[in-house]
Amino acid sequence: MLLLLAFLAWPTILLLEVEAVELRIASDVWTAAVFPENVPAADAAAFEIVDDALQGASLAVGPWRAGKWRAQFDYDDRIPQVTGTVHGVYRTENVEPVQVGARVSWYVGDERTATKTYVLPPADAWTSFELPIRHAPPGGPTAMSVSFGMVHPGEGRAFFSQLSVSPDVEALEFPDTEGVVLRSPPPAAYPPADRYHLKQSGSTWWLVRPNGRPLYSRGTPTPRFSDVVTGGSYLSALQNIGFNSVAAWSSPTAWRTLNDTLIAGDDEPVPFFFSLQPGTMDAEFDRLVDAGGNGPNHEHGFADPFDPRFESAYREQVLSRLEHLGDSPWFVGWFADNEADFNGLYRRVYTTNCQAALQTFLEERYSSIAELNAAWSTNYTSFQNLIGSKPDPELRLGAMYDDFVAFNLVVVQRYVDITLKIIREEDPGRLVFSNRFNLGGVGDWLNADVMDLFRAYDGIGVNIYPSNNSAGLPGFARQVLDTVHQHTGKPIVIGEWSIPALDSELYENGSKLDWSWPAAVATQAERSQQAAAVTLDYYNIPYLVGAHWFIWADIDSETREANRGLFRADKTTPWAELQTALSDAHARIEQAELREPEPVAADFDRDGRVGFNDFLLFVRHFGKSEGGEGFDATFDLDRDGRVGFSDFLIFTQAFGS
Repeated sequence: MLLLLAFLAWPTILLLEVEAVELRIASDVWTAAVFPENVPAADAAAFEIVDDALQGASLAVGPWRAGKWRAQFDYDDRIPQVTGTVHGVYRTENVEPVQVGARVSWYVGDERTATKTYVLPPADAWTSFELPIRHAPPGGPTAMSVSFGMVHPGEGRAFFSQLSVSPDVEALEFPDTEGVVLRSPPPAAYPPADRYHLKQSGSTWWLVRPNGRPLYSRGTPTPRFSDVVTGGSYLSALQNIGFNSVAAWSSPTAWRTLNDTLIAGDDEPVPFFFSLQPGTMDAEFDRLVDAGGNGPNHEHGFADPFDPRFESAYREQVLSRLEHLGDSPWFVGWFADNEADFNGLYRRVYTTNCQAALQTFLEERYSSIAELNAAWSTNYTSFQNLIGSKPDPELRLGAMYDDFVAFNLVVVQRYVDITLKIIREEDPGRLVFSNRFNLGGVGDWLNADVMDLFRAYDGIGVNIYPSNNSAGLPGFARQVLDTVHQHTGKPIVIGEWSIPALDSELYENGSKLDWSWPAAVATQAERSQQAAAVTLDYYNIPYLVGAHWFIWADIDSETREANRGLFRADKTTPWAELQTALSDAHARIEQAELREPEPVAADFDRDGRVGFNDFLLFVRHFGKSEGGEGFDATFDLDRDGRVGFSDFLIFTQAFGS
């Protein structure tokens, strides 16, 4: 294997032979890494080196029940290269979509300067993987190391074997994207309504404008502006790229003025979204903290929903925005929150009002403190004594943990109830989307019990930035979205996504290295191709009703630099190649939406309406399975080989369309 080292004094070239590094699996070269706070490491996570019948010596990690950051086997030796490809095989047991992965760490001497995490999807059988390391961080690292295991806590296990690191790495390749618009075209129109609403046509969801025309929202936030001339220039740029909506983090005041001007000129106003964010509200209410008084930063802190000041502050925020949005038919809807931190939320109960609610919850759950002590193996003298002692269920196991998890559902339910109640009281009939979830703490929100509480919203918000290790939307991201939709049954809006690139020169200062660096592609050409590919991948997901690019302009501040923008940091110099690629992808979407819509799958009699006769036909085939007498795949709407309850749910959603 040859590693080509090119020096600045071109054409001087040195060829150095570098062999692939085989990562021997033995206890003397791997160290278990887990970072609990008050739990013994042996209880926090399980680590083994096992002899697998198929693969031989293998790393085994999990369950991971306590600690921050990760539970992984670290390879002890430094690998004398900074790019390449990690190879191996792995399998999993009882894991969620974003629980297993690998990590690469870079070093200058003994100092670790940067890391990158790779997520691996669940795999019931041994599955091969190749993880590309296409670029090193700034600062001149001279070596790297690798780790394998769990990236989010859980009861599952992950196994790794046949591990190696080679010096070669393949460039990011893009398949021909012609003809990949697979989403069913929208119906021509629905009946007019006063406000935006949601409709499902077959298995595909759509936003619906007040005039009845379906909409898939392709949006981005714009900078603030104080006059319609400047606003008009932003609108022109937005539309030239093919966006049809204004995403959250735009000014309601500015867009009220511009949209009113458009309406006065008989032009169509631009759909507008707004996100609330309790973490940044300028109000005195508690954010949830754990027994040590610790919680996430103010911006993404989780409001104490039992604190009456939170309800007042939230209502005040809604009312202040309604001064500009309240009677606007172009206002699509609210996001109730943005990236509220669910990581370890079940431990964060020790604010004044929340701990009082916890005490009440435990008093109702147990007939006496003696009964609780027997379950928890504790010796509290009273429920009040328990709360004063601030027990911390860091270990995700046992009766105490189970009780705190159950109370966490009470906390989240109250949070959902308050945000929905206030918005629906003050702005009745408007769409309300949930908190815009991100992958932080995904293990603590991507489960059926928590997600079920969010069914109360009209739709779900999710912020997902692609990892860009391969072309298009990564498989784990699709698995997350599928799981959210399966648990809630609701359509989803991608609240934020974008693609960065290294040749922007915004990832060269190690002291200002942005968290987006690990996802950066090499060039603006790759950035443009990947942006187009992800745009189409999102559009082809039938339960998505929109995806919003973040952000208008690059970030270039005293503390942070990031190539997230459609424009450079000056807000006016375009990334032309990116904008052209997005414009072309959006044009293909618009062209595809002009196709004649296909018949709704549940319209069994093909009369153009899913009605009672279709219901009778469905009932006749209910319960039949593939290979059995009378089975007809027409009625197997989810294509699982059986006409069952899931097909009935799909049918009921389509009924009347």
